[in-house]
Amino acid sequence: MLANYGAFPAKSSFTHPKHVPHQAEWARFRLGSKLRLIGFTVPAELHRIPHNKLNELFDKNTFYVVFLDREHRFYIKEDD
Repeated sequence: MLANYGAFPAKSSFTHPKHVPHQAEWARFRLGSKLRLIGFTVPAELHRIPHNKLNELFDKNTFYVVFLDREHRFYIKEDD
C-alpha cells in the first residue's frame, strides 16, 4: 500500500539526500509490519526536466526508491 507524506518529514531518523529535489513528494510502500520502502515522486513541473548533475530526465510517473526502512523510522509520529 502506497502512502504519500508530501514533504520530507521534520521528525525522521533519515537525512534528506542532496541529490533529491526539494519539490519531491515523499512516499512509502508498506512491505511488512515495520518494513517500509521509502522514495519519492516528482511533481508535473519537473517532468522531463534534467537532474542538475546527472543530466537524467525526471519522470512524474516514476517512484524513485531511496531508503529501505526496516524499523519504521523514516516518518516518526509524535507518540513514537
